[in-house]
Amino acid sequence: MKAYVLFSSSNGNCTYIKNGKEEILIDVGLSAKKISDALIKLGTNLSNITSIFITHEHIDHIKALNVICRHYRIPIYIPAKSLDFVATSMQWTEELLVENSGGAVREFDGLKITAFDTPHDSLGSVCFRIEAEDTTLGYATDIGHLTSDVKKSLTGCESVVIESNYDPYMLKNGTYPYATKQRILGDRGHLSNGECAAFLPELYKNGTRNFVLAHLSQNNNKPHIALAESRGALGANGICVCDTFGKADARLCAAMPDSIVEII
Repeated sequence: MKAYVLFSSSNGNCTYIKNGKEEILIDVGLSAKKISDALIKLGTNLSNITSIFITHEHIDHIKALNVICRHYRIPIYIPAKSLDFVATSMQWTEELLVENSGGAVREFDGLKITAFDTPHDSLGSVCFRIEAEDTTLGYATDIGHLTSDVKKSLTGCESVVIESNYDPYMLKNGTYPYATKQRILGDRGHLSNGECAAFLPELYKNGTRNFVLAHLSQNNNKPHIALAESRGALGANGICVCDTFGKADARLCAAMPDSIVEII
């Protein structure tokens, strides 16, 4: 398996996974042009994508969906409640949508993708456990808190992409309206740097050796702040990390809003 975060932030998210003949996107929250350009940098293109998995229906996860579906007949796997919204608001998607709520298991050639429900302020929301013959990847963003389902999806995965969305001080003292701040802070909002960091040592004890922090807010977070908090939590448990493979006990890096970051 090879996997890359193409884009990750509150302004747009997209991840690319290749395993054998399967080429998959998780979320398409930027323009189709930007996604296409990123794929070309990796030596592929949208015509090679065999399926698209959507975590939920917020615009930073589905922005390019209608345009892509207009030009390519790619199956779209999406939570049931999000499916209805997309079908009625994006005319080119309807015939391509496949219900993919928590508990759904999709098996392709050498690849198994299991969806788990996540607590988020959307109509429907899921995260994924992606299993191949050589490795397992957990992928969870837009999670208001760490439920048993979210933990189950990630525990035992060699590589984990996990949300580290906001720094509480920056959020509380920032320019967002009060109601928006409360939504982000709530149990169906986003995961803070501290909440993410506190869970990483548990993941390490269960076999994770590759951590990618994702969906960092461009208004309420900074990569160095998120990384420092996670590095500190792991270090307090005697776990040494660096940002490259094989140089320490584990790798720790942050996905970026506009540059490709290798996951596996």
